[in-house]
Amino acid sequence: LPICSKFELLSLLQDKDFKKDPLPPPFVNPPARLSTSMETYQHHTIDQLYLGSDFFWAMTPKKGDHVAFDFQKPVVLTKVVIYSGSNDHPGDICTNVTVDGHKVDGVKTAAAASVALCKFDKKGVAECNVDESIGPLASVVLKFSYESKTWVIIRQLNFHWRRGN
Repeated sequence: LPICSKFELLSLLQDKDFKKDPLPPPFVNPPARLSTSMETYQHHTIDQLYLGSDFFWAMTPKKGDHVAFDFQKPVVLTKVVIYSGSNDHPGDICTNVTVDGHKVDGVKTAAAASVALCKFDKKGVAECNVDESIGPLASVVLKFSYESKTWVIIRQLNFHWRRGN
């Protein structure tokens, strides 16, 4: 058996495909039911991202894919912060992805009740203040409008919301 230091041993045990970026500080998102049309890689689920305990990693998004956050109770959002990509996989970012809110207003058609909140930029970031006059939202949906050649990582997702709606 070869002799090696503890440091060498630890580096041998590291996942060769992915060196985990540090997670952002814990954040409490509003209670929601989560779903996605994309195939999740291993245990990196949208649920884990939403709870702040891991990142979301999905295989190549297709046009029309989505990630949906259906709030248990309608919420008034004040800010949306979403970061995609990672240090080890900088190309696994969201671009041409919209962040849409679905209002609670009795309108039956999704198009009429939908409001664009923000869009991911070329660096894979979607960050915006939300005008509270939009009112309570029943859900937020990330909509992919492209076919991707790479996978996608979402490493941070924070819905700032006014509690006590």
